[in-house]
Amino acid sequence: MKKIVVIAVLLAAIVFVGYEALIIIDNNFRYGRMRETPAVRPHEKELLTMKQGVIPFEGGEAIYRAADGKRLKSPFVKGDPNSIKLGKTLYFTYCAQCHG
Repeated sequence: MKKIVVIAVLLAAIVFVGYEALIIIDNNFRYGRMRETPAVRPHEKELLTMKQGVIPFEGGEAIYRAADGKRLKSPFVKGDPNSIKLGKTLYFTYCAQCHG
């Protein structure tokens, strides 16, 4: 019986220490938390008002769809080490926390 109590206390201590470690990591997370972003609390600020005629009601997306995808060219040189390094940096800054 004494062994079971000791094992239970050790397991409880391990769970408690693990939980506290996760809280510390969560409070000091480098990228912030999505639950604290303005997108989660959209009603804190008034909506922006725009003048009439600023946003097109028709044909606004036609410009993006009119270009033939085969004729589009990337502004980056394929295999350029600087572009690859920049891409890795940007991916790990903005994408890695959700997409791994």
